[in-house]
Amino acid sequence: MKSSIPPILYGRNISDISEKHFAPWFCHDDQYPALVLASTKIVPESPSRDWFLGEEQCGGHSCNQFPAAVLPLQIMPQKHGMLESIADEAFEPRSLDYFNCAGDEEQKRVRLNYQSYVISLGLTCSDENALLLTQALYPLDATDANLRALTTEQTDLRSLNVTTGLVLFVVGVNCD
Repeated sequence: MKSSIPPILYGRNISDISEKHFAPWFCHDDQYPALVLASTKIVPESPSRDWFLGEEQCGGHSCNQFPAAVLPLQIMPQKHGMLESIADEAFEPRSLDYFNCAGDEEQKRVRLNYQSYVISLGLTCSDENALLLTQALYPLDATDANLRALTTEQTDLRSLNVTTGLVLFVVGVNCD
Protein backbone atom coordinates (compact mmCIF):
# COMPACT_ATOMS: atom_id res chain seq x y z
CA MET A 1 0.00 0.00 0.00
CA LYS A 2 1.30 3.44 -0.87
CA SER A 3 1.72 6.17 1.68
CA SER A 4 -0.93 8.86 1.90
CA ILE A 5 1.88 11.38 2.28
CA PRO A 6 2.62 13.22 -0.99
CA PRO A 7 6.11 12.29 -2.25
CA ILE A 8 7.07 15.97 -2.41
CA LEU A 9 7.00 15.96 1.42
CA TYR A 10 9.34 12.96 1.87
CA GLY A 11 12.40 13.97 3.89
CA ARG A 12 10.93 17.37 4.82
CA ASN A 13 11.03 18.76 8.35
CA ILE A 14 7.66 18.31 10.03
CA SER A 15 7.79 21.92 11.25
CA ASP A 16 8.09 23.18 7.65
CA ILE A 17 4.91 21.48 6.42
CA SER A 18 1.67 23.44 6.14
CA GLU A 19 -1.18 22.50 8.50
CA LYS A 20 -3.38 21.70 5.49
CA HIS A 21 -1.44 18.44 5.01
CA PHE A 22 -2.19 17.14 8.53
CA ALA A 23 -5.16 15.05 9.60
CA PRO A 24 -6.56 16.35 12.92
CA TRP A 25 -5.70 13.12 14.79
CA PHE A 26 -3.33 10.18 15.15
CA CYS A 27 -6.22 7.74 15.69
CA HIS A 28 -8.99 8.23 13.14
CA ASP A 29 -11.48 5.72 14.58
CA ASP A 30 -11.45 6.88 18.23
CA GLN A 31 -10.51 3.38 19.40
CA TYR A 32 -8.25 4.01 22.40
CA PRO A 33 -5.67 3.18 23.35
CA ALA A 34 -3.97 3.23 19.99
CA LEU A 35 -0.34 2.52 19.16
CA VAL A 36 1.52 4.50 16.52
CA LEU A 37 5.06 4.82 15.25
CA ALA A 38 5.71 8.54 14.87
CA SER A 39 8.45 10.45 13.14
CA THR A 40 8.42 13.74 15.03
CA LYS A 41 11.17 15.66 13.22
CA ILE A 42 11.15 14.67 9.54
CA VAL A 43 8.96 12.72 7.13
CA PRO A 44 10.61 9.37 6.35
CA GLU A 45 12.25 9.27 2.90
CA SER A 46 10.05 6.49 1.56
CA PRO A 47 7.14 5.84 3.90
CA SER A 48 5.07 2.83 3.01
CA ARG A 49 1.87 1.15 4.08
CA ASP A 50 -0.40 3.43 6.08
CA TRP A 51 1.82 6.38 6.95
CA PHE A 52 0.04 9.74 7.13
CA LEU A 53 0.62 13.22 8.54
CA GLY A 54 -1.37 13.76 11.71
CA GLU A 55 -1.72 16.31 14.46
CA GLU A 56 -2.93 15.03 17.85
CA GLN A 57 -4.59 17.22 20.47
CA CYS A 58 -2.73 16.61 23.71
CA GLY A 59 -1.46 18.28 26.86
CA GLY A 60 -4.62 18.16 28.93
CA HIS A 61 -6.14 21.58 29.51
CA SER A 62 -3.25 23.30 27.71
CA CYS A 63 -4.76 21.91 24.46
CA ASN A 64 -1.53 21.51 22.51
CA GLN A 65 -1.29 20.09 19.00
CA PHE A 66 1.49 17.59 18.27
CA PRO A 67 2.32 17.08 14.56
CA ALA A 68 4.13 14.02 13.18
CA ALA A 69 4.33 11.53 10.35
CA VAL A 70 2.43 8.58 11.79
CA LEU A 71 2.12 4.85 11.14
CA PRO A 72 -0.77 3.18 13.03
CA LEU A 73 0.15 -0.22 14.46
CA GLN A 74 -2.11 -3.13 15.42
CA ILE A 75 -1.86 -3.89 19.15
CA MET A 76 -1.51 -7.56 20.11
CA PRO A 77 -4.78 -8.48 21.86
CA GLN A 78 -2.93 -9.75 24.94
CA LYS A 79 -1.15 -6.36 25.27
CA HIS A 80 -4.25 -4.18 25.04
CA GLY A 81 -4.73 -4.09 28.83
CA MET A 82 -1.11 -3.07 29.33
CA LEU A 83 -1.43 -0.14 26.94
CA GLU A 84 -4.79 0.77 28.44
CA SER A 85 -3.11 1.09 31.85
CA ILE A 86 -0.56 3.48 30.33
CA ALA A 87 -3.26 5.58 28.62
CA ASP A 88 -5.28 5.56 31.85
CA GLU A 89 -2.20 7.03 33.56
CA ALA A 90 -1.85 4.20 36.09
CA PHE A 91 1.71 5.42 36.71
CA GLU A 92 0.47 8.56 38.46
CA PRO A 93 -2.13 9.03 41.24
CA ARG A 94 -3.46 12.24 39.65
CA SER A 95 -4.41 12.69 36.02
CA LEU A 96 -2.16 14.64 33.68
CA ASP A 97 -4.92 17.21 32.99
CA TYR A 98 -2.66 20.04 34.20
CA PHE A 99 0.73 18.35 33.74
CA ASN A 100 1.97 20.93 31.21
CA CYS A 101 1.21 23.72 33.71
CA ALA A 102 3.11 22.04 36.55
CA GLY A 103 6.54 23.17 37.71
CA ASP A 104 9.75 21.58 36.47
CA GLU A 105 10.24 19.43 39.58
CA GLU A 106 6.69 18.06 39.41
CA GLN A 107 7.08 17.27 35.70
CA LYS A 108 10.40 15.55 36.37
CA ARG A 109 8.81 13.43 39.13
CA VAL A 110 5.93 12.38 36.87
CA ARG A 111 8.32 11.50 34.02
CA LEU A 112 10.42 9.35 36.35
CA ASN A 113 7.26 7.60 37.60
CA TYR A 114 6.26 7.01 33.99
CA GLN A 115 9.65 5.58 33.03
CA SER A 116 9.64 3.28 36.07
CA TYR A 117 6.15 2.11 35.20
CA VAL A 118 6.92 1.26 31.57
CA ILE A 119 10.11 -0.52 32.65
CA SER A 120 7.99 -2.61 35.05
CA LEU A 121 5.91 -3.61 32.00
CA GLY A 122 9.04 -4.74 30.13
CA LEU A 123 9.16 -1.69 27.85
CA THR A 124 11.59 1.21 27.53
CA CYS A 125 11.35 4.99 27.38
CA SER A 126 14.58 7.01 27.22
CA ASP A 127 15.04 10.29 29.06
CA GLU A 128 14.82 12.08 25.70
CA ASN A 129 11.51 10.43 24.81
CA ALA A 130 10.15 10.95 28.33
CA LEU A 131 10.30 14.69 27.61
CA LEU A 132 7.48 14.08 25.10
CA LEU A 133 5.15 12.76 27.83
CA THR A 134 1.88 14.66 27.96
CA GLN A 135 -1.74 13.72 28.39
CA ALA A 136 -2.96 11.68 25.39
CA LEU A 137 0.58 10.90 24.13
CA TYR A 138 2.61 8.39 26.12
CA PRO A 139 6.04 7.83 24.53
CA LEU A 140 8.02 4.61 24.24
CA ASP A 141 11.33 4.05 22.52
CA ALA A 142 11.02 3.06 18.87
CA THR A 143 13.02 -0.15 19.20
CA ASP A 144 12.69 -3.60 17.72
CA ALA A 145 12.20 -4.97 21.25
CA ASN A 146 9.29 -2.64 22.03
CA LEU A 147 7.73 -3.37 18.62
CA ARG A 148 8.03 -7.14 19.18
CA ALA A 149 6.48 -6.76 22.64
CA LEU A 150 3.42 -4.83 21.45
CA THR A 151 2.56 -5.61 17.82
CA THR A 152 2.89 -8.35 15.25
CA GLU A 153 3.52 -5.70 12.58
CA GLN A 154 7.26 -5.62 12.42
CA THR A 155 8.56 -2.45 10.83
CA ASP A 156 12.16 -2.25 9.66
CA LEU A 157 13.13 0.89 11.55
CA ARG A 158 16.47 1.22 9.75
CA SER A 159 14.78 1.33 6.35
CA LEU A 160 12.99 4.55 7.33
CA ASN A 161 16.29 6.49 7.27
CA VAL A 162 15.15 8.57 10.24
CA THR A 163 18.05 9.26 12.59
CA THR A 164 16.24 11.38 15.17
CA GLY A 165 12.71 11.86 16.45
CA LEU A 166 11.37 8.34 15.91
CA VAL A 167 9.11 7.31 18.80
CA LEU A 168 6.27 4.93 19.61
CA PHE A 169 3.23 6.60 21.16
CA VAL A 170 0.47 5.01 23.12
CA VAL A 171 -2.36 7.35 22.17
CA GLY A 172 -5.07 8.02 24.73
CA VAL A 173 -7.79 10.58 25.22
CA ASN A 174 -7.10 14.22 26.04
CA CYS A 175 -9.31 15.60 28.82
CA ASP A 176 -10.30 18.69 26.89
